[in-house]
Amino acid sequence: MAVTSLAFLMDWLRTKQKINKYNLEDKYDYIVVGSGSAGCVVANRLSADPETNVLLIEAGGEDTKPEIHVPLAVAALQRSDVDWKFEIESQRHACKAMKGQKCNWPRGKVVGGSSSINNMAYIRGCPADFNRWAEMGAENWAWEDILPCFEILENNQSEPGLSVIEQSYKTPMAKAFIEAGIELGYPKTPDINGKSIFGFGDFPATIRNGERCSSAKAFLEPIKRRNNLTISVNTLVTKIEVVDGRATGVHVIADGKEEFIPVGKEIILSAGAIGSPQILLLSGIGPVEDLKEVGIDCKVNLPSVGRNLQDHLALPVIATSTQGARIMLTDKYAATFSSKMKYLFQKKGMLSTNGLEAVAFLNSGLEKKYEWPDIQIILVPSYFALGIHQFSVLNYEERYKTDLGYDIPEDERKSFEGITLAPVLLHPKSNGFIKLSSADPTVPPIIQPNYLSDQRDVDILAKGLEICQKIAATEAMKPFGLKLDLPDVTDTQINKYTDEYREQFVRHIAATIYHPTGTCRMGAADDSSTVVDPKLRVKGVDGLRVADASIMPEVTSGNTNAPSIMIGQKAATIILSET
Repeated sequence: MAVTSLAFLMDWLRTKQKINKYNLEDKYDYIVVGSGSAGCVVANRLSADPETNVLLIEAGGEDTKPEIHVPLAVAALQRSDVDWKFEIESQRHACKAMKGQKCNWPRGKVVGGSSSINNMAYIRGCPADFNRWAEMGAENWAWEDILPCFEILENNQSEPGLSVIEQSYKTPMAKAFIEAGIELGYPKTPDINGKSIFGFGDFPATIRNGERCSSAKAFLEPIKRRNNLTISVNTLVTKIEVVDGRATGVHVIADGKEEFIPVGKEIILSAGAIGSPQILLLSGIGPVEDLKEVGIDCKVNLPSVGRNLQDHLALPVIATSTQGARIMLTDKYAATFSSKMKYLFQKKGMLSTNGLEAVAFLNSGLEKKYEWPDIQIILVPSYFALGIHQFSVLNYEERYKTDLGYDIPEDERKSFEGITLAPVLLHPKSNGFIKLSSADPTVPPIIQPNYLSDQRDVDILAKGLEICQKIAATEAMKPFGLKLDLPDVTDTQINKYTDEYREQFVRHIAATIYHPTGTCRMGAADDSSTVVDPKLRVKGVDGLRVADASIMPEVTSGNTNAPSIMIGQKAATIILSET
């Protein structure tokens, strides 16, 4: 958004990483597969010892695309050359307004992984999330165990490390949203990542000096001169070689050539909730019957590889504003000369925000078993939260264009004022799986999340829509003249303030908010539903661990980038304690 003319200058001014292709004559103690949220941390910590040689492998390229670094340009990254551009299988119970009843699944294919293309939200989760992990067999992963990892990572703008901030640029909507929550009887929380996650508050972001602070920027850029760290980009890992029950190295494709890179000590898979199970399966590690279907010999029969797929679904609830006083985030205002210059020379102004201004974590009253929120509500002060091409990004069918309010001419879209309230289902009961569609490593896997197959998920999201309707009707929101654009999603008109309508809205409109987890589940070694033990070791294979969002036993309360980075820190701590 409004960054094209800044591209050359920003690219020229930016400090470059030290990027070298792997060298087959070098001996690597550790190979880290994937330079995403967790992988960058693992590579940083393991290479701190100058006597330890670390190879970090990334399937994508360098993070030089200017839109990566400008926070408000995040919408330009989906379906771009830094996105894997995954698609899910057709959904029986969800995505009914989308082509083929499918969501697009963006994942980062670039240094920094999804931390280089996400919305920069930083939410730790709540203590109950991690205490629940421990109850499920993840020993030493309770809140008191992982809190020190978060504290090590969060450095509040100093380098090196992750920058977590409260954003300085905000529209008046942020304050009004929090006041609306108070008006409805919810608490205001001074720090979402503090003592209590419950309530309405500011939305922390991983931004440093007006630019995205990805995991790469936080943990790779400060160590680019380490001679014992090699970062090999555009290098696809096709499988892990397992000999006599031990991981001995990785097979890769780079520059059109297939090669084998041996490892001295360990391989750490940090390829994400899609990539990590896919690589295990390609290596013959997984359910024997699934592997047989694609002609791969099973080396280790691990039935749960690729299972337990969980993701957060969100509802884009859009409202137009009749206030018309340039109070929202729009392409037109972001593209002005003054806005560009303010950003280029001061790293301030509208372009310095990610658009996520405020957030709420609530309990619907339908979840009584655990002390955690089951609904997150995100405020984006923009009618087009995913950019002016949001309709195509969300993969909606053309016949819904008018009903969903997207039949606005492109020139008008650039200045169209409104807001998006997005209730998020935090603890889905529905889960799915990832399987290979082919033994060819370049072919995307089958992704089946089974969205909304459990009615309880529908009920909670419907409750989220009801809360958004109440927020829009508060006195705090009246000055903005908000009008909810709730489409007719069925052939028969239904009262939009009924449970019947809300359920149909959920089943038609709900879409991923990009938090896939759980496909290499962590837990007790003797638990058949787990893939890795609490030390992240792949069961049945020596010298192989997984460290990324795929190891989560259950998805956390909120955006998953923060806990994914924490997993990288925890993994490195475990590995170093054993050397």
